[in-house]
Amino acid sequence: MKQYRSAIIGCGPRGVPHAQAYKLIDRGKVVACCDLDTQRRDEFAQQFDIVGYTNAGEMLEQEKPDLVHVVTPRRYGLS
Repeated sequence: MKQYRSAIIGCGPRGVPHAQAYKLIDRGKVVACCDLDTQRRDEFAQQFDIVGYTNAGEMLEQEKPDLVHVVTPRRYGLS
């Protein structure tokens, strides 16, 4: 069974439940996170034992995740 590598963009209150959900499934794991707030990013990365980035493009290039969760506040979103 394939295990999917996931990354999370947005390490605030919306990102935490996404990362926690991966503890409940066997088919995936979070490998990286990205946030412009370095303190929040570092705390999130430490909490979930993953690599933290401030540049999403760099994260995608380095980690090559299968899935990406974009959980940023609306003001930073794609809408």
